[in-house]
Amino acid sequence: MDPVPRDLARRLVALPHPDVRRESLRAAMRAWDGESLAHWLGFLAIRRGHRDFRPLWLDTIVHLLMDAEVLASGRAQEVTGRLGAHRLRVLTEFLAVGETERVAVEGVAPKYALEEVPLGTRKWRARGQNRETLRLLCADPDPSVLRILLANPRITEEEVLRIASRRPQVPQAFLEVLASARFGVRESVQAALVLNPWCPVRLGLAVIPLLSRACLSDVLRSSGLAPRIRQVAGEIRDATPGEIPV
Repeated sequence: MDPVPRDLARRLVALPHPDVRRESLRAAMRAWDGESLAHWLGFLAIRRGHRDFRPLWLDTIVHLLMDAEVLASGRAQEVTGRLGAHRLRVLTEFLAVGETERVAVEGVAPKYALEEVPLGTRKWRARGQNRETLRLLCADPDPSVLRILLANPRITEEEVLRIASRRPQVPQAFLEVLASARFGVRESVQAALVLNPWCPVRLGLAVIPLLSRACLSDVLRSSGLAPRIRQVAGEIRDATPGEIPV
């Protein structure tokens, strides 16, 4: 890996805009082999509690979850193997979970008021300013509509929590919320994703390291979640704090 993780992290943190930082990291991750990616994940796992590194953990998991090129050619298996002896390997176990695995696998979606409206029209409305229409679009099952909606400056956290908490919900919707530069960084939104039984287990495990101890306790009390999610939440919550200083 070039530069070393510490230098790369500091360079990324110094970038002026979150979108620029995220795209710079994406380019680096696509070029890495499994060893370099494992080195980066291990570095971030230890330092994820630091205010400068929390955004980098989020950026990293977004790319791992959404960009197939980052984990191409069996890279996920190589990374998992190389981190097998890491003292915080529990934080990276999401890499070994299937992309579509989730607890809630059955359910009838509630009637969507705009389901007869053509996709192009819904996308156009997602860019609009009508508050009632924007709220209705929170129930849209098409990720491309949600992506536009989440970028609309008139959308508030209330609407985003509607998307994250919706049951049933399509798997890609959770990814779109997490990838939102404006809302994916908020713990309330992250917690809503993890606490939804329709959220893919892989995504939930990747987000858990970002949650506070209070949110982790909420996860432990949620009996409807996957046992592995609750187990990892408990391990992280009960671990003795001791981040390596930057």
